[in-house]
Amino acid sequence: MKPNKKEVGLRIKEIRKKLGYSMETFGEIVSQSPRSSVNSWEKGVSIPRKDKLEKIAQLGNTTSQQILYGDFESYAQELIKTEANYTLPQEFESAMIKAIKEELPDIDIGDDTKILKLMNYMKENMNPASEEDYLEYELFNEHESIFVAFGNRKEKALAFVYTDRENEIFHFAPTPFSDMSLSRFYVFLPNPELEHYIVKELTDFEMGAHPIIVVYDLEQTENKIRVAHFEYNQMDKRYEPIVDIDKIKKIGVYSPFVKELKKEERYRHS
Repeated sequence: MKPNKKEVGLRIKEIRKKLGYSMETFGEIVSQSPRSSVNSWEKGVSIPRKDKLEKIAQLGNTTSQQILYGDFESYAQELIKTEANYTLPQEFESAMIKAIKEELPDIDIGDDTKILKLMNYMKENMNPASEEDYLEYELFNEHESIFVAFGNRKEKALAFVYTDRENEIFHFAPTPFSDMSLSRFYVFLPNPELEHYIVKELTDFEMGAHPIIVVYDLEQTENKIRVAHFEYNQMDKRYEPIVDIDKIKKIGVYSPFVKELKKEERYRHS
């Protein structure tokens, strides 16, 4: 993530003010820089070169990274603001960032992908299971065997579902505006206490109590298409992700869902 020049300028100005230096004196101490350079830094017009930035950090008893980006929370907030495809209430966002730093103290400024993935995972799964998570299914396209999955209150469509009756496979493609992402399925399906939120109403399709489930989504951090296959383990009595490549290839994917995700992927990259 690129530094916010205005914020960098304010931090440099704060250091100079605390030291009680005029722009001229500050510039002379920082590698004989003219007053005009200091003025440009503080107004956010330009950023000091690496050697000068390190000198300023030394004077301010801080680090170059903190001058460029602020503390970790400020950095993560700016990263989410500029790079994420969602917004969160301020109190939730701050709490999540603090939780990440507490659990992973080595994570730091510059770990953009890791920060965004963790924030996205927490966002998708911070809400506990509720009545709204009970999926109900309504026919959308009889010819194509496509259904729409709604939450309990039916306020919005959460996923499109293709029913492959011949092979007893359900294909789920969460809608872009729902919280039923792939990571949410990873939380619900392998948990015997939560799986019923998804599979309870599937018994009406008469495709067995625990059919194979394939889930598609577009990961929000890197905008990559993800597909996961789940099957029921009769011994452990729970759903598990399928990791056998040959079995995954045999089950395959529902190409119209992949096609639509590729369209969305291109749109996000445009």
